[in-house]
Amino acid sequence: MEQCILCGNETDESSEYCSYCGYDISSNTFKDSNLLKSYYRTLKARHWVDGVRFLAHTVKTLRFTVRVAANWFGYSTSHISQDTSLAREIENDPYLAECRTKGEALKVINKRSHPQLFNSENTILQSESDLQKQIPANWSRTPFSPQWNIYHHANSIGHFKAGDAGEIDILARDSGDNGWLVIELKRDQSSDDTIGQILRYMGWVKENLAKEDENVEGIIIAGELDDHLRLALSIVDSVSFYYYSINNDDLILTSQADAKSKLAMKAFDLLTPQEQKDLLKQLQKGIQSSA
Repeated sequence: MEQCILCGNETDESSEYCSYCGYDISSNTFKDSNLLKSYYRTLKARHWVDGVRFLAHTVKTLRFTVRVAANWFGYSTSHISQDTSLAREIENDPYLAECRTKGEALKVINKRSHPQLFNSENTILQSESDLQKQIPANWSRTPFSPQWNIYHHANSIGHFKAGDAGEIDILARDSGDNGWLVIELKRDQSSDDTIGQILRYMGWVKENLAKEDENVEGIIIAGELDDHLRLALSIVDSVSFYYYSINNDDLILTSQADAKSKLAMKAFDLLTPQEQKDLLKQLQKGIQSSA
């Protein structure tokens, strides 16, 4: 038995390639890209660190360019660059490997690299039960209040039992009485569970509360947005995402789009005047070429 130089698994000496990751020793590349992609997905599902380390080790060992690696792994060049860079960060600081998600590790790195972009007064609520109390109590100060009225049912404000589908964290009605809003607070469950849960609640509301011509929208609120949830939301137009934080005891809810804009503006302000001019020129060229 021989040990694969990439994944470390033992393979039969008579085999032309590793039966786990698909590495072909004779050609010093991969025999089957589908086998590689499947193995990589398995590692990421087991623990995000395993996937990061395997990708970075493969790129380094086979001397892949970012573009070649992107073709083999089936991911964007930015994803490849991010993982290889993250692997180096983990090597320098093993503590990062203890982060629960890849997004959490990236957040730690960003705070270290750009402390100016993060407000030290912002904190996360102790639990989602606190958040579930805070939002209804401060509904008029949320970005949802202009369009949505929190739903009152029996002795409950916002919280609603949706039959066998489960309990909706917060339910709201369109101020014009022509739509419904389901708000899900992401707890300790996985992102897959969260997106599945809110879609199930929305489906229940559509069947049991909404009229035929009424729409049902959804909002997920959490302290962070990981890659799994981001990918799912990218193709579900009816569900949006909001970050939450506390600043001087005030609840702050920020949409995903606004968070990106604010971070981009802060990052832009950190550039030198010349770097700002160069960036604006590049953006202008891109707009002209696409017109």
